[in-house]
Amino acid sequence: MTLNPSLLPPTKEETEAQRFGLPERRPVKGREQTWTHTDFEDMAYLEEHLGRAKHQFAHTLAATPHYYTAAMKHWRSQDAFDEMASVMKRQFREQERFRGTWYSRLRLNGYKHWFSSWPGYDRILVNRAPIEYVDSYLPHVPAYEAAFSTEEDAQEHEALFRGLGIETGYHVLDIGCGTGLLVDWNWKVMPPELYTGVDLILCMLAMFREKHPDYRDRLIRTSFEDFWTPYKFDKIVAMNGVGSHFSDPAYVVAKCAWLLKPGGEAIISYHRPGKPVRSVTRLGLTEPAPPRYLIPPEQDNPRVTHETGDWYTHVRIRPKA
Repeated sequence: MTLNPSLLPPTKEETEAQRFGLPERRPVKGREQTWTHTDFEDMAYLEEHLGRAKHQFAHTLAATPHYYTAAMKHWRSQDAFDEMASVMKRQFREQERFRGTWYSRLRLNGYKHWFSSWPGYDRILVNRAPIEYVDSYLPHVPAYEAAFSTEEDAQEHEALFRGLGIETGYHVLDIGCGTGLLVDWNWKVMPPELYTGVDLILCMLAMFREKHPDYRDRLIRTSFEDFWTPYKFDKIVAMNGVGSHFSDPAYVVAKCAWLLKPGGEAIISYHRPGKPVRSVTRLGLTEPAPPRYLIPPEQDNPRVTHETGDWYTHVRIRPKA
């Protein structure tokens, strides 16, 4: 399949992010890096209020395109803005180096947010700009689906997706949705309004949008760590070894359990140690996922069970009681 150039990239803001290298980052000093239920609720609140707020393009710092929202201009009231700002302040977890100075950042659904103000200016602004994710599969996307299009692959995918137990009416979160394989097999029971797909790879999302244009507004370019929503899901899936790219298994379990509806289930796939990473092998890549990311969550967690297959370990996670 040939990519439609008009779909790559989908937004102007994502285009701007491609112009810059990855900034230097570090954790906020003294800030606890573990996550609690209260932290999850804070981030859902910020997505609901900050993530959906009206933003205006900033004409200052032309070399660093960004957007801003101001208390009285874009917010319903000063009190509402102040409440959001207080939640945002307690959720700063990393700093980013800009022109020799370290600034606190909040990462939320593909965007980084920060505060700014000037002497004598009585309104704090919240700025945002796209997070600079690496599009590592860019040269390989045209061959990606062809590499997994044998009859054996088709049968394996059919059996795999049938085993996920996605039923009509389920709200589904597809982590690492790639070019839309889950939708390829399940679109009849998974209409766009019940589906959310997240992936870091911009060019894969472009192919997804070309294959399934009805789903284009249901896709977010973000990492799972940076993804937040106030909504809950019946099923969360991360197939084909996507779990091996998460750096903190305990965080994955806690976050999935929080995102699930009562009775829901998450199924996260990890590459099996000692087995070749098939996307790497099929596409002729030379750099597999870092070994430290290949470890699934411990089985001693009562919400976690393991199922070992030929190539992957599937970890099933149940919601928090």
